[in-house]
Amino acid sequence: MLDAAEQIHVNDRRKQPVVYIFNPDNDLALAHEAMMSRRGLPRAVYTPKPRAEQLARSLALLPAWYAAPDSSVLAPVGSDVEGLQQWLNRHLDGITVTDRVPREPATLRPWGWSNTLISKLLSQGASPLSIPSNTQRLAQLSSRQLTMTVHERLAAALGHTLCPMPTVLSSLDEVKHFITSHQSGCYFKKLWSGSGRGIYHTREASATRELLQWTGGEIARCGAVMGEPTFERIMDMAVEFECRDGKVTIAGYSIFHVDSHDRWQGNIVDKKDNLHERITTRYGDFDKVVAALSGIIADIVPVDYNGHLGVDMLLFREGENIGIDPCVEVNMRCTMGLVAAMLGERCNLHGRLHIVPREEITASDTAVTPPDNHFVAVVSPL
Repeated sequence: MLDAAEQIHVNDRRKQPVVYIFNPDNDLALAHEAMMSRRGLPRAVYTPKPRAEQLARSLALLPAWYAAPDSSVLAPVGSDVEGLQQWLNRHLDGITVTDRVPREPATLRPWGWSNTLISKLLSQGASPLSIPSNTQRLAQLSSRQLTMTVHERLAAALGHTLCPMPTVLSSLDEVKHFITSHQSGCYFKKLWSGSGRGIYHTREASATRELLQWTGGEIARCGAVMGEPTFERIMDMAVEFECRDGKVTIAGYSIFHVDSHDRWQGNIVDKKDNLHERITTRYGDFDKVVAALSGIIADIVPVDYNGHLGVDMLLFREGENIGIDPCVEVNMRCTMGLVAAMLGERCNLHGRLHIVPREEITASDTAVTPPDNHFVAVVSPL
């Protein structure tokens, strides 16, 4: 329960304008900042690659689908704000488009927080009072090392481990030992990356030169990599949480698809109850796991964090049974799974949410971002 001072702060914040921001390369910014911090430059700013910049510009209105009523979505500087607003008005009520960061104190809701975004917002005139005080802690929680903590706490809460746990590897000797200990193959993951990037999957029981170069380079940059066993996966899924005023609630569920390199390919769009049924039909103890996970998230996340996060999971075949990896990673930010969940729940859409080049849109696709000359988010029939 919030004390009187905290409640006054909450009430003041609720009166502020709320602005959503789509910065999809947040994980890359955090990785760059972590690397530079190890070199003594803790506030180094990340420069996105052209494709990342174009994705941010093309899909800028994506947050409108999960935004709160009477809020705004920030369009990139130089955008046709009037045209974007007209497009949005044809599809959604109650959300405005702006290309200006409020100079007065505001509630800013980016895709994710990083020093890079903070520097950009301040340079555009944002009030320092609009920047949360816990961003350094959020950066730490964005590291894949958090999965270790979640697995350990889940095992304590449930009284048993649900699957082999991930391991933090901080030397090449540890990498080599991990490989020989997992004869059927394993994954190595960067501490900060998203959408399946930053992952090296090997099915060999020996360390190749390429693998050692990849893991060694990442250990030199960020101090460690994560090692994970290979599962015979049958479903990739996530729980989407919302944190608000010290409370953690379930905003939705997501089921998603990845390619052979574990890169994100799309999310199923459907009603929350339908997605939940798909998962529980395969794994009956799902709700018990989620209940324990919700308590752990509430304990870990700063009480003054207001925003979304997603916990990726997977179901895998274990002999005649089905097992669960309850925390593949914690995305301390908004996710495409959240967007898909809201499109299904609020808009009654059904299909697969994915991103395509403008020229690949088909007549059966429903565009959920304005079709510019580059990328478009669409819901396609299953």
